[in-house]
Amino acid sequence: MSVALRIVLMLMLFGVSDAGLIAHYDFSDGDLLDNEVGREYELRQMKSDPHCLALVTLNTLEGTAVFDGGSNLNGWLETDGPGELEAFTVSFWFRTGQVSQGSLYNGLFASNRDVHFSKNFPPGKLDWGLYSNRENGGALHLQVFQDKGLESDFVFQPDVWQHVLIRKRGCGASAHTELFLSPVDGVPGKPLLSGDDFDLSLEKIILGVNRNAHFGYRMEVANVKVFDDASVSVEDLFDEGPQTQTLFEPVPLYKLNRTMRDLRREVANLREEMIGFPHIKESLQVDSYGFHSSYLPRLESVPDEPRWTVEFNITTAPGVFSECYLVPAADRRVSGMPGYGFPKRFRIYSVDFDGEHKVLADWRTRDYPDPGRCPVRVYGSETALAKLVLEVYQGQVETGMEFFALDEVFVRSDFTFIKIDRIEAAGSFESPPFWGTEYLGDQKTSLGLPLMPNAEPANDCYASFHELPSEPLKMEIDLAENRPVDNVLFFPARPPEGIYIPGFGFPGDVTVEFIRESENGTPVLIHTSRITGRANPGNNIVRVPGNSGSVRWLRFSFDQFALHQGWPIFALGEIVVANHREPQVDIAAVRSEFSGVSLLVDGKAGGATVLPMTIWLDGLMRGQDLSKRLDLALKLMDRLQARWEHFEQGAWKVSGVLLLLVSVVALMLRQVGLHKMRLRVEQEHRLAELEQMKIRLFTHISHDLRTPLTVILTRVERLMKRFREEESQASLIKIHRNVVRLKILTDQMLDLRTLQDGQLKMKCIQGNVAEQVVDIAESLRPLAEQKQIDLEVRRAAGDESGWFDPDKLHKIVVNLLANAIKYTPRGSQVNASVRLTKEDPSAGSLSTNTYSVKSGQRERRQRTSIASNPSDLYAVITVEDFGVGIPPSEMPHIFEQFYRVEEMRPVQAVGSGIGLALVKELVDLWGGRIDVKSPLAEGKGTRFTVVLSVAKKPECCERSTESV
Repeated sequence: MSVALRIVLMLMLFGVSDAGLIAHYDFSDGDLLDNEVGREYELRQMKSDPHCLALVTLNTLEGTAVFDGGSNLNGWLETDGPGELEAFTVSFWFRTGQVSQGSLYNGLFASNRDVHFSKNFPPGKLDWGLYSNRENGGALHLQVFQDKGLESDFVFQPDVWQHVLIRKRGCGASAHTELFLSPVDGVPGKPLLSGDDFDLSLEKIILGVNRNAHFGYRMEVANVKVFDDASVSVEDLFDEGPQTQTLFEPVPLYKLNRTMRDLRREVANLREEMIGFPHIKESLQVDSYGFHSSYLPRLESVPDEPRWTVEFNITTAPGVFSECYLVPAADRRVSGMPGYGFPKRFRIYSVDFDGEHKVLADWRTRDYPDPGRCPVRVYGSETALAKLVLEVYQGQVETGMEFFALDEVFVRSDFTFIKIDRIEAAGSFESPPFWGTEYLGDQKTSLGLPLMPNAEPANDCYASFHELPSEPLKMEIDLAENRPVDNVLFFPARPPEGIYIPGFGFPGDVTVEFIRESENGTPVLIHTSRITGRANPGNNIVRVPGNSGSVRWLRFSFDQFALHQGWPIFALGEIVVANHREPQVDIAAVRSEFSGVSLLVDGKAGGATVLPMTIWLDGLMRGQDLSKRLDLALKLMDRLQARWEHFEQGAWKVSGVLLLLVSVVALMLRQVGLHKMRLRVEQEHRLAELEQMKIRLFTHISHDLRTPLTVILTRVERLMKRFREEESQASLIKIHRNVVRLKILTDQMLDLRTLQDGQLKMKCIQGNVAEQVVDIAESLRPLAEQKQIDLEVRRAAGDESGWFDPDKLHKIVVNLLANAIKYTPRGSQVNASVRLTKEDPSAGSLSTNTYSVKSGQRERRQRTSIASNPSDLYAVITVEDFGVGIPPSEMPHIFEQFYRVEEMRPVQAVGSGIGLALVKELVDLWGGRIDVKSPLAEGKGTRFTVVLSVAKKPECCERSTESV
């Protein structure tokens, strides 16, 4: 679709003036990077961080650009902007899956300069931008530069389209900046932010998320526009909406095949993309399902106070509170175990060690979308965490009673998961070993292990004993130097037989000693952690907390071995050491008294690659989103396929009727066509008969007139010799001139008839063609002088001799010159010229007002050259007048018999319409060419050019005569 057509359609559909529009990204045509109004500001897809799980993609189902969130994600689009503008407007729509918080570079839209934002943020390349600040609970900010800024704490609802408009007027001290932010179900209203003396630039157009490190969220962007004008109506741009496609909007029948093809491609892409994401794998645990609230009577409205409250108390926490994950419980009563009891209306806030409260998520005004089994991320306060509080105002309903349930709650500080020391709940349903408050922090979930999927099975560390060992098994890990250790993670093993057994071979007693290397190189025990009497962990990792201190050695002691087929066994899949900076600390060496311990630090469990918890949880959420999109695509495909099948069934039913109808119509059209053809043939036959009758009539009249006219002419010539008186002489001259005119007309008519019958032959002689043409032209000088017309006759130098028919040449030249004199005003000029050339003068292109005739075939706008060879000789005769000219519409008819351009004819010009027709027939007989060009200049004048071959005697000559 052309740019102009797209702009016209936009004006027609939405009524927004696109004057000054320099960039438009609508993503609805399947092109992620294309600027709809030109190539100058086309986006470039930037490469993402190697650790991210996805790139910037296109949601072809809805027509939006998708920036997938996650830890360590860099994904954005960027292009050079228009630079310093005195005025500009930026308009776009976005939505996110969470209340967005994160690092400063979560820029939704920004410009670019090498400046610092403030002392709280690292140096960057953003001069201004709309972004979410992790210190303000998801508030949106407009940051300008280090010492000046506009800020607003506006928390927007997830999964709701938001319209953002930023515009600037003026430069320097007179600059004024405004920010509008409105939800799709609201109104633009007044600017959210407004400030003077903010001279913003637009050096970069950036769309994206997470331009640095640790925090991410999923965001979709649609209908992005940039104007070099600040007078664009905010209301009109808001009324456009995001312009995304509705998944189940009616699809026209003619688009069904294309839509089905696009959906099949989308389904294939989604399935291929989902292969690389982890998925929920049932842990097969038989206890510790999580937390279940008490049952309360259902309320029709949301209360002002929470119905249930759960507090998570933290004694010590390394670093700051980054985020928490709410893991939905599983409904084990139903096949497939869907999500169970996730709260509808709730609020989460944090409390630091100074008692400061901060709201992290507030879903009291609308229902939270059903997450299924997928974890729900809530971004943290980025301060030290003392307490996390969940307030539930409305839960799920069963048999008229309200409740809610959760499987697990994870609290994270950077890459470290914080140990929850105490959980207190108001209104819990305690039913151990299945439901209980303490199960919210027992690290056992229904999600499975954090592993990459689709791995080839492989053996883990495994030892079998013939009798119960008398001493615990010992093992030591060397980190090569003192490193901070916050957690040690144990992954259960996969049985060597390949049978899936949850918690296979996991020891009941695990002791970990944390040993630091002193300055003199001696080991110093600084902390000991022990897990004893622990039940089978199922398909879950076991986390042993460290003390956040720096250690070099970790010494393990394993006891209370499990039994398998009656024998004591020990089995582990992997041991991971983590701190708040590194999700997996490098291990230099591992030593033990039993073999196979190297498999405990190979980065794999059961053959699958171990993932950091943050990456794994992000991947689960991303995979859940892809799964939802896949389900939507499959549903839409099923719907369209059913519609297509219904259409095919209906088509077969009506095809017979349509075929019969088409046959009847075709037969009727054929009969009508035959009838019209007969009428046309009959009409053409009648017209031909009439034409022949007219020609025969004129021929008979001409024959009948020739003899009397000859007698009259002879008598008049004798009288002119006898009577010398001036009066008598003048009368006789007039009689003589008119008789000559009549005789010439009758001769032309007879010649034309003879030519058309193919009976006229050429009588050629050899002589000086140019001299002959000059003599003929000079014979018409008296006729020109009668109208006071200046007749100029030119002849090119040269005495070449050629073959020609003097009679035919005389008639061609006389008719052209007489015609030119006739239609030239009194006192004007007529030019005649002749030249001989050995090159084909007809080669080359014609101008648009030239009409050409060659050998009886009329051609417009192209010229067919006369066949030539080195011995050719051509006579080029040109007659040019400065009369009224010939209209272009009349050009194709001027060589027709008896045709005259009546509306262009001067009153004094009387003609029969035979002269040019005779010239054309004579040129055809000769095998030559005639060109006509009119007008010449200022809408007047006509030029006739005749090209005749005179190098040899024409084949149509009946005999040769002597040379002259």
